[in-house]
Amino acid sequence: SYHQASATPGEEDYEGTQKGAELTQKWLTLSAVMADFDVILLQEVPGSEKLLEERMSTFAAMLQLATPASVEWTALPSEKSGKDGKVVGPGAECHVCFVKAPVQLRSFGTLRKAGATLLDYAPLQVVLHDPRFEDPADRDYVVTSVHMPPAPRVDARDSQIAALLRSYSAPDTSEYRMQMPWGPSKEAKLAPVHLIAGDFNTFPGSEEYKMAASGFVNKIPKNAATTVGNKHYDNVLVNTHADERFLIGGGILQLKGATEESKAVMSDHWPVFVEIVEVKKVGRDR
Repeated sequence: SYHQASATPGEEDYEGTQKGAELTQKWLTLSAVMADFDVILLQEVPGSEKLLEERMSTFAAMLQLATPASVEWTALPSEKSGKDGKVVGPGAECHVCFVKAPVQLRSFGTLRKAGATLLDYAPLQVVLHDPRFEDPADRDYVVTSVHMPPAPRVDARDSQIAALLRSYSAPDTSEYRMQMPWGPSKEAKLAPVHLIAGDFNTFPGSEEYKMAASGFVNKIPKNAATTVGNKHYDNVLVNTHADERFLIGGGILQLKGATEESKAVMSDHWPVFVEIVEVKKVGRDR
């Protein structure tokens, strides 16, 4: 159990050194790939204060090893949350976000409810600003990390996905998207990109969730496996306005070292990602 994993008594008798070294090497290899990205989201990070700090600092150090010394990473966790609003002990977990300079972290929060619906594994939300994009309207992002209930709790999963998408995009409910406008706002001079990413434990584009009606498109195809067991659990949703304004491509990092047997020590999920590319606008001479 994760709450026992940091126990130190008898550590000198620990016999898993070789397996630990092998797993560490896999994480170092993965972090070298992940360091090329600008924003990384992790779900299901144990909420135990000691373990949370250990996991965050270890992965941050691995990322920094694969990043030029002049480039800094910022890391932050969500508040702890679990089934039925649990906030302490086993089952209380965190989302963690890593942001690489020059991307700037403007604000963040933990979303515990969507309307009247309690979100079990409360999503982490961050507002980011990327000064590298040429058009000032293209520089702001709201990113939400999700972990929805698993298939055995299908009713809770379905109601929470539907409530989040519905509440997030409603024009009069900006509290579910970090007080940022849903569409382009001339008053605020903002046209933020909205992304909802992570483990949905199902395909979030299914009809009952009304994803398209809520103004989102999925970037990982419905029939694409995102786990070792050939299940589709993970996706990245992007608001339609952003999808029409940028080139946004999705992808899956199919980890060769992951097997059915590896579930006991590591996730069987493959990382999913999107790449957002600014395009030259029609009618502009430059």
